[in-house]
Amino acid sequence: MIKNNISSIFIVLCCSAVLACTMNAGCQQETNLSKENIDLSSKENNPVFELAKTITLEELKEHVSILASDEMEGRQSGSKGAEAAALYAANLFKENNLTGFFPWEEGYFQIFNMEKREVVECSLENENGRVSNWLDFLEISNDFYGEKDVILYFLGYGRDIDFEGIDIKEKLVAFWSGDPESNKSTGDIDRAKIVLSAEQGAAGSILVPLDEEKFLAYIQQIKPYFPSVRYYLFKNPDEALHSQRNISISSSALANLFGKSPEEFEALKKRSSRNKDKFPTLSTKVWMKTSFKSHGIIPTKNVISFIEGSDKKDEYIILSAHYDGRGIVDGKICNGANDNATGVSALLEIAEAFSLAAKQDLRPHRSIVFFLPAAEELLGLGSTYYVDNPVVPLSKTIVDVNMDPLGREDAERPSLDNHVYIYTSKNGKKNLNDVRTQAEKNFSASLNIEEKKNYSGSDFVFFERKGIPAIAFTTGSCKDNHGPGDDADKIQYQKLRDITRLIFATVWEIANREERIKN
Repeated sequence: MIKNNISSIFIVLCCSAVLACTMNAGCQQETNLSKENIDLSSKENNPVFELAKTITLEELKEHVSILASDEMEGRQSGSKGAEAAALYAANLFKENNLTGFFPWEEGYFQIFNMEKREVVECSLENENGRVSNWLDFLEISNDFYGEKDVILYFLGYGRDIDFEGIDIKEKLVAFWSGDPESNKSTGDIDRAKIVLSAEQGAAGSILVPLDEEKFLAYIQQIKPYFPSVRYYLFKNPDEALHSQRNISISSSALANLFGKSPEEFEALKKRSSRNKDKFPTLSTKVWMKTSFKSHGIIPTKNVISFIEGSDKKDEYIILSAHYDGRGIVDGKICNGANDNATGVSALLEIAEAFSLAAKQDLRPHRSIVFFLPAAEELLGLGSTYYVDNPVVPLSKTIVDVNMDPLGREDAERPSLDNHVYIYTSKNGKKNLNDVRTQAEKNFSASLNIEEKKNYSGSDFVFFERKGIPAIAFTTGSCKDNHGPGDDADKIQYQKLRDITRLIFATVWEIANREERIKN
């Protein structure tokens, strides 16, 4: 029988226990250093090997066991369990003398509000017709609400030449998915279009999938997994009207808005795929309307700290791992040990290693931001809020290194042993692969490493959308991912330790290399 909630007494006790635990852990760490004869005083040899030894199986196991305990009740964002998890991480940051950014709660909490909404209507309409979400188009995460007139441009495949001479500020911009002339993946091409549109101040981007039948079937396939009452970032009406939108729409529905038949639109696509010249821009005016019923506002928080670099301190590396989980589902606690107590534990251990380095006058050249976003399981609301309200300039953020999850089997490939997948975004890929080569040369002996060519399932995506290169480490979804069976005793802790050491070495290389990652 599970508890109905976590009492305030538990929160206080948890925080007290954390302080005691981390203080003792600090003493134990010194003992471990002594036992392992770790000496960081000499800079002649690369200290990354010695620092990596401070990342231990025992400490990772302790973090996971606490974060994935029943008392945390699954860490759903906005819950008392998530609050306890945030306090746990913040106290460890404090014990390791990491800096906060905010004038409250020791400076580690970026507080924001979510709103539980039931969408009543979400549509685009003009004199030619009306199209609706979950029927003609798909907009899963929608911060926009209200009513607004806007110009809609159609730019063919959305190549650089198609954007030339067009002022898209505060306009909707639509384009076909992919590029018939490119050998890059469709996902990378489309992401680049979205980034370019956002950089130029567009009101939103609209992608037209090439296979309409498959797209419409996909909408109906995933619709049951998205309840009518869901969480969104809270925004006041003016903020909401200026929120950028990301929509996928069927070719027939978009053709209808432009007053064209599906056959005419298909002919345009064929001509565009053969023609390298600028696409003849189409434009029309549409009425955007989204209305909802509110079911309450819920405060939550991202947990953030940083360690300042030395001579390149104005260049920032983000190290990210979401700390929230699924909470209680159908009366059962979903502890989220793998997803993503493992990533959080890895981040905490890496933060401690960099703190130890700084104490030994081995501060990294670049600054490192340790970012634990909330609400990743609620469609990335914590990271969405962060990239719109960054604690360090996005223009000086050179890479996001993401961890989610790191500790179990891949349900799709259960025979893999000691595996980890590594994804690198196309922008910055050459530099990031150079970094990977160096780190893996020294820290991959026990790991089966595979490159993940396409991946869009975690917080790094929100940095990519802002044009920031990303490298993501994951072991994939375990067989009981998001369910009540994802418990601490199922984690493969030696693998988790080895992956964490590899990630630490990767961040060390990025932080200390002569040239910054180029996006």
